[in-house]
Amino acid sequence: MPMEGVKGKLCDVCMSIFEDKKAEWSDNPHHKNIYSLLASRDIECFICTLLWAKIQLSGVWKKEIENADHILNSERLQTYYCEFWKKKHERTLEFRVLGSPPHICQLRVQLSRRYRMMRSKRELKTRPWSALDPNIGSSQSLQKIHSWLSSCGGNHEYCRPHSEAESFFPTRVVDVTKVHLGIVSLRMREEAESEAHQQASPTGSSILQGFPTYWTLSHRWGEPSKLPKLVKEHQFDDSILDKLQFNGNIPEHRFRNGIYVSNLSPTFRDAVSLVRRLGYSYIWIDSLCIHQDSEEDWQREARTVADIYRHSFCNISAMSSSFDPSVGLFRQRRFEARLLYPFVVDGSILGEDHSSWIAYDILDRDTEIKDAPLSSRGWVVQEQFLSTRVLHFTRTQIYWECLEGTGCETDHAARLPVWKWAKQMDRMHGNYKKMRLHLAKTKEFMKGRQPEPDNEELEKLNTKASEYWGMLVKIYASCLLTKESDRFIAMSGIAQVFREINVYFHDSDMVQRRESYAPSWSWASAISGNTTIELPKLDGCEVISLIRLVGKRIETEPPGGDPIGMLQYAELYIEGILYNYRWVAETRTLELYTDEDMMNCIYTKHEHDIGFQLDTQDLEEEYEDEDDMEGVCVPVCHLVQPYQDLIMILSLQRDSLNIFRRIGYIHISAGPKDKELAIVGRGSTSTRITLI
Repeated sequence: MPMEGVKGKLCDVCMSIFEDKKAEWSDNPHHKNIYSLLASRDIECFICTLLWAKIQLSGVWKKEIENADHILNSERLQTYYCEFWKKKHERTLEFRVLGSPPHICQLRVQLSRRYRMMRSKRELKTRPWSALDPNIGSSQSLQKIHSWLSSCGGNHEYCRPHSEAESFFPTRVVDVTKVHLGIVSLRMREEAESEAHQQASPTGSSILQGFPTYWTLSHRWGEPSKLPKLVKEHQFDDSILDKLQFNGNIPEHRFRNGIYVSNLSPTFRDAVSLVRRLGYSYIWIDSLCIHQDSEEDWQREARTVADIYRHSFCNISAMSSSFDPSVGLFRQRRFEARLLYPFVVDGSILGEDHSSWIAYDILDRDTEIKDAPLSSRGWVVQEQFLSTRVLHFTRTQIYWECLEGTGCETDHAARLPVWKWAKQMDRMHGNYKKMRLHLAKTKEFMKGRQPEPDNEELEKLNTKASEYWGMLVKIYASCLLTKESDRFIAMSGIAQVFREINVYFHDSDMVQRRESYAPSWSWASAISGNTTIELPKLDGCEVISLIRLVGKRIETEPPGGDPIGMLQYAELYIEGILYNYRWVAETRTLELYTDEDMMNCIYTKHEHDIGFQLDTQDLEEEYEDEDDMEGVCVPVCHLVQPYQDLIMILSLQRDSLNIFRRIGYIHISAGPKDKELAIVGRGSTSTRITLI
């Protein structure tokens, strides 16, 4: 029998966790075997029930998960709990399930009796789960989406269309006005413009604009041969297209005349249906609106993708189908409704007083959005960041985000603690809408103002914006791209937003490099989907530049194109103090010399005060057997902090006379009174060099 009550039970094993007096972050066995876990689930322990639901959802054993006996006999399930904090008004537990092949399924349960959480008790007494439709995409789901759109349009100042939106529209869009007849067609910008000088919005307001409203879709391509794609030409009879089953090319002339909705993939079918059911006419889908057989068209349209998402009315984020492309947006919820809501727990069973606690899963949003395969794609970072409004279709429910609000299907009155992840996500992975709102407010603050170097408020806004840029670079560098040559252009739209408020772009260290796409001094030369970027903490410290930027030379691809898009080459001309260095790995000693013969040593430092890092795995392997490493370096900045100073130095490789490429970095830390460190990077013998 599914759980239906407001109060949550706990089994003896889970109750014993709260009596554990061991140190924080200690891994301890939870249930010793799967029999014990399933037995606790059967008596409706809410933690064990949630944990089992997570195991099923994680797909650790794929089809085998349906056969519990197989898992029991294989003895491949290990469960641990990790108690990582215990405060007066909060208890937080993390559970880890180790499966085979190596996989970790996580559940993080928080129990709280803080006032803001306890307010949800009244909402829970109405048993909202009993009224939740078991299907995502039902009429109930659409009513919820309508309410979000209406509230956003009527109350959110920064979500409203700006003047640029009135003059932008994609080259092509998918017309969904005949979806009820089972047909969609391709429309050109000029056709859309001619019919929509004034459009009545389905949310009730009248919007004056040059073009009609359009939606966008973020989706995982999966196997390209199974995805319907727009092409210029075709090599078969039109009659064959009637039998097309979302695994072939769609010629433009045929698409403009209309194709069957049944020829689209499940995700595309549900997306066009959703847009029409909500009362809108157009949606932009990359593979259906850009010629996939024309490099020229792709190059031209790729430069507008950032504007397409930035000016779209709302973006549909197909998170659920990124786990399984054969499943669309509309589906049965993977959890029973009761598990999507918090539980009330009697304090007496926790060894506390009789006051109750609110318990809930704080990882559902992480699992369904942050950890979804779609979120690991490089282009999607830009799509999610630039879109003013996003509807995330996950396996359990629909989540809503806009610049000034959040919501989900299970939080009807905005009283439940389901969005407590926001602050945590801002620190760990990036809350894109919070970032966009900050940038919008910064831009508004700067409007009509002259530069004011001593304006503390503006300095704080720009410092936060720089921090956000660093977070986005870290996220983006860890993402995957089908074509690594897209590394710049797939983030150019984000860069443009930051450029509008003159944010300084930080560079950092890499793990692999592809200089045919980006210069060695740029983070974008990093490749692979596992790149980690560490940015220096600048809070509370003074930054003294030790170099001077003299100029730059950037050639775009094609010539005259977007300077933050695809490049042919990019060079920086800087002036600074060049040193020859010797790095002795065994003793971790760094020696800096002012001459090429390495006779005049001006600085020596060793052990923990020195950090030396090569940028690429190839370089690490090249110098792996070398006892000493010698080269050229240039100090770039001096960070003055309250308790220590830090000098950041670039390790260089000479390409020709005064032309260098970056190969690594060095940092030296010392106390603020270190006189020797104070002379590094300073002097009258600066040299002009070119970084490529």
